[in-house]
Amino acid sequence: MDKEEARQNRRALKSLLDSAGYHTRRAGEYSYEIAFGGKYRHWEIQTHLHNGWLGFRVYFMDLPQPGALRSKLFERVAELNDDLTVLKFVKSGDILALDMQYRKEHIDAEVLRNVVGMVYAACEEHYPQLFRIVAGDETLSSLESAFQRRAITGGSQ
Repeated sequence: MDKEEARQNRRALKSLLDSAGYHTRRAGEYSYEIAFGGKYRHWEIQTHLHNGWLGFRVYFMDLPQPGALRSKLFERVAELNDDLTVLKFVKSGDILALDMQYRKEHIDAEVLRNVVGMVYAACEEHYPQLFRIVAGDETLSSLESAFQRRAITGGSQ
């Protein structure tokens, strides 16, 4: 991609983000960042436009050192990737990120808000479980499951 094409993509992306009402911060030569406060942590969704594709990437967490926790995390991420349709967890160096690509020709301000909302919702939904795996704290998951089971069965189990 030459500099003029990159400049045009950056302007088109900024215009689209502005029309959707997002306050953004330039995050690099070709990307912008949309920041959200979440229930569990602060999320920064990086966006870029290249070859007609609007890309989204969210830093999710640092990967644990190779070993049992890392294996458990990758096992769960593979299961999630099987269930997710357009979003995918990816390993990028020593981090886990959530990625998504969307054709620019199919997007306007309303669709962009829906897509960004979907990315944000996936972050909020999957972070607690993946964090517990990385922290090595499966106890809380077991307690939550037991509590939910009792609530569903009326406390008889």
